[in-house]
Amino acid sequence: MKKELEASGRRLHAVKNNLIDAIWKDRPLRPLNPAVLLPMEYAGKRTIEKLKDVRAEMLTAAADTLVLTELDEVACM
Repeated sequence: MKKELEASGRRLHAVKNNLIDAIWKDRPLRPLNPAVLLPMEYAGKRTIEKLKDVRAEMLTAAADTLVLTELDEVACM
């Protein structure tokens, strides 16, 4: 990924501190409750089926990396 970014004139820069922590002063604590599986009526598909779909899409796109950053992206699995 680094090579491809640099080839397009972009660069990644490592930062020592979490930039979100620098601006979000009243951030709530992370929940301590365990994750739970939602019933099929809400999930739509089993986790294994969703992972199979994601892998198929990645093969089609010749992608070897998937970056998940949004809560709905992570929670859908």
